[in-house]
Amino acid sequence: MILVMKFGGSSVANKERILNVANIIKGKIIEGYKPVVVVSAMGKTTDNLLNLAYEISKNPPKRELDMLISVGERISMALLSIALNDIGIPSRSFTGSQVGIITENRFNNARIMEVKLNRVIDCLNNNEVPIVAGFQGVSIEKEITTLGRGGSDLTAIAIAIELNKRFGNVKCEIWTDVDGVYATDPRIKKSYKFDKINFDMLIEMASFGAKVMHSRAVSLSAKFNFPFHIYSSFEKGGGTMVGDFLESPKIKSITQMDVVLIKMKHNDEILKKLTSNNIQIVLFQKLSNSIILVIKQSDFNQFRNLFESFESYHDKKFISVIGYGLINSPEIHSKIIKYPIEFLTISDLRISFLIDNSFFENILDELTSN
Repeated sequence: MILVMKFGGSSVANKERILNVANIIKGKIIEGYKPVVVVSAMGKTTDNLLNLAYEISKNPPKRELDMLISVGERISMALLSIALNDIGIPSRSFTGSQVGIITENRFNNARIMEVKLNRVIDCLNNNEVPIVAGFQGVSIEKEITTLGRGGSDLTAIAIAIELNKRFGNVKCEIWTDVDGVYATDPRIKKSYKFDKINFDMLIEMASFGAKVMHSRAVSLSAKFNFPFHIYSSFEKGGGTMVGDFLESPKIKSITQMDVVLIKMKHNDEILKKLTSNNIQIVLFQKLSNSIILVIKQSDFNQFRNLFESFESYHDKKFISVIGYGLINSPEIHSKIIKYPIEFLTISDLRISFLIDNSFFENILDELTSN
């Protein structure tokens, strides 16, 4: 059985962790699987490369950014292949373009158009383990492109779905630094883990701050009804199964994003600039002569390189409570409105609002209490 395994940046962050991943892969081979491995860049490599680019230029060409940041995954793939060969497991590493991840003609956040995989299949036929650089592909105009933040998840899911179309009975596992999907980020607050979760809830969680999975990757899985499993590279456990499951209305998750509130004069070019530079708009409000924007804190340096005149308000979080039947949940509503929140939105699947960081721990405790 073919098993697609994706290992995130924390899983391959240093020599010891790469050797650990090699042993995990070896264990799967002993169990009878034929692994196809997708890797992210080591640790903070991508962030460091981006920071270096913006130190050199306030507005680096998007093509050159993709050439630069695609290097991180190439380092990981080669080192992991070296590690596997060293323990007697034949392996070859490939870039996204070499395995045929064909994308649209767009830099920094390209969408996958086609997945060919001839070289991956050749490896499997030769009893070799293919190691694929995630997060990247090649456009139909033969330019190196990247798939956006968390794009290695998307690479793995796309490869797994294509292999499943051709051979059937393909499994996919996402290996990260947490043992599955938790109701809240376990690095912030201890909470319960979902043994299984459906596509819709995980898409909402990933779209509004949960870092365990790329939202586009979950959406692609949902489109093809292709289930996958999330495990930890660092501890044994059952992980979380993601699929087309029914959920109890009582189940809820809480996600959070560090954000910046921005006020500026309105002009028609603002949204075009944000979209073309892949800056996610968390919230948007148009007033008579001005606009209010909320963007991720991580996008702020890029934002201020694009615009000169604006007011910014930091130390804020965008919180989302995710579940079912939330529009008719007065017990949750009453907990939220005790606090000085802004931009409250309520739907059946999600309640979202903006709040100052100083209130975050208190409201998180309130929302997670029985």
